[in-house]
Amino acid sequence: MFFISLLIFFALAIPPSVAIYCIASHWLKRNSPRQPTVVAAIPLGLSAIALLLTHAAAILLFAFHEIARMQDPGVALILIALLRAQQPLFWGFVDLILSLFAILLFAIYLKYARDEESHLMQAFTPLPALLFTLLASAALFLLAQFQYGTVDLVLTIVDPRRFNQLALQTGVANMDYYAAQVSSRLLLTAVLSCLLFFALLLAGILNLFWRKMQCNRQALATILILGVLAGSCFGALQGLGFVNYLRQLQ
Repeated sequence: MFFISLLIFFALAIPPSVAIYCIASHWLKRNSPRQPTVVAAIPLGLSAIALLLTHAAAILLFAFHEIARMQDPGVALILIALLRAQQPLFWGFVDLILSLFAILLFAIYLKYARDEESHLMQAFTPLPALLFTLLASAALFLLAQFQYGTVDLVLTIVDPRRFNQLALQTGVANMDYYAAQVSSRLLLTAVLSCLLFFALLLAGILNLFWRKMQCNRQALATILILGVLAGSCFGALQGLGFVNYLRQLQ
């Protein structure tokens, strides 16, 4: 339990720490093309979501293991595990959104306070590094949707009315079949989120240190920033909906 709490604390501390570093760098190296931008902050901040996805999958896998060991339906235990898995993920998205907005607002303030002509959404990054960041970020959001689909499948199994509808649609009423599906999905989520954590760290490092003055990828940077903000808002709203639904079931 202590390790899990420490993991959540560490993950939630990543986006604000990255924001503080980027804001301080903007302040101290105002006109340097090597200063961190919000593009570099995005993959580093998203690494927190990857950790929280790993945590969510591990929590649910452990809950299913306990249910199998006790030979008990464990509906209440599953609902508690789902809440413990989904709440940190929701707060992770909120944490990321606030941190990215803090960097953008400070960049806007610095631009107009000093009457600078630089673009807000600039990235002096070679194209391979920026494309790698785009792919890793998109993969993480797809994995988050996959995880939300897994949670919805679990909710369908524990809700008798929804389970009956699912059994009619698929023609399979065996609970063990769906439990095996959930377990395989959770295991896949845990493995892929661990891999994406390291991929996002690598993308952040590339954006921080592989900088070229003549390569201002403003258009791609704008697409990346707006896409990540939109995806994070959507993920947060989904997480909030699941958390509220779980509380009602309890």
